[in-house]
Amino acid sequence: MFGYSSSPENSPARSRRAACLLPALLVSFALSALAMGAGGADADAESTRITLHFHYRDSVESGDFTEKTAVVTLSARPSPLEIDKARRERIDFERIYVQLVNADASFVLHFFDRDNDQLLQSILYQFTDAPVNVFAGHGMTGLHYVYHRAGAELQFWARVAD
Repeated sequence: MFGYSSSPENSPARSRRAACLLPALLVSFALSALAMGAGGADADAESTRITLHFHYRDSVESGDFTEKTAVVTLSARPSPLEIDKARRERIDFERIYVQLVNADASFVLHFFDRDNDQLLQSILYQFTDAPVNVFAGHGMTGLHYVYHRAGAELQFWARVAD
């Protein structure tokens, strides 16, 4: 059932023809991959500016929000220096602070407890193409909530900057 068949479709001549075509197909594939890579290199060099929106309140019972925005540039291929610099920068609120780390075709937001530096939540955003705003009113990420054990609430979303 799974062995060699002597039908014309599986003849030795057909196998030789397929073996001759294989190197040509591989060369064609490699050339098209190189051509796409050359175009992709320009795309990789591009960066995207996004605006981070934060609404923070000390308690979910409180109606008063502190609002902060930050405009950051995401590199398609950030250097180790850019990644290290991002890890040192942070956005502070009374009980929570936020760090953004930009990596290849992605970024991560880490939300920490200011009292003890405990990680509260991490959110990873990956994209294969340039990010686009797909959530009405809440940009490219949609609306997220992060809660602190003491009752504080942080609402977050990011938009591709105009």
